[in-house]
Amino acid sequence: MKQMHYETSSPCGSLKDGSALRDGDAYQDVEMIAEARLLRQHKGRLEARMHILEEHNKQLESQLHRLRHLLDQVNRNY
Repeated sequence: MKQMHYETSSPCGSLKDGSALRDGDAYQDVEMIAEARLLRQHKGRLEARMHILEEHNKQLESQLHRLRHLLDQVNRNY
């Protein structure tokens, strides 16, 4: 009677042949694959954002260089 209780109460199937353990492992594998996919997507977004920020930084450095050059010219004229 107790053996029957264990077999019917297991959420993943029978514990007798180890299928519950395998089902749990398969579920963890699916979760890990999904998480890895999400992490790769997030990494891609972060890398794209970093590229944009690097381009903005280059533009700001160029503007700063031009402004310093103009300031030097103004200071020489006075």
